Amino acid sequence: MPGNEAFGIQLSFEGKFAAFVGGFPIVVDGAVAGGIGLSGGNGEQDTEAALAGLRALHDLLMQRGHEVTVQRDIKL
Repeated sequence: MPGNEAFGIQLSFEGKFAAFVGGFPIVVDGAVAGGIGLSGGNGEQDTEAALAGLRALHDLLMQRGHEVTVQRDIKL
């Protein structure tokens, strides 16, 4: 809807894909193993929910001897 944070995003990148906040790669032991993405709240809410998921995965995999990168701006 006009005025919403993602209004008109379908017109970006020639309609081939759209980039949204709230998604992150899942990096385990220095390698990209997958991704996590959310949509439904505003950008800040989606980002915080995705980071909470990464922190939970981090805690689980750390117990098993793996390292999971959890940060807002991952650049490999």
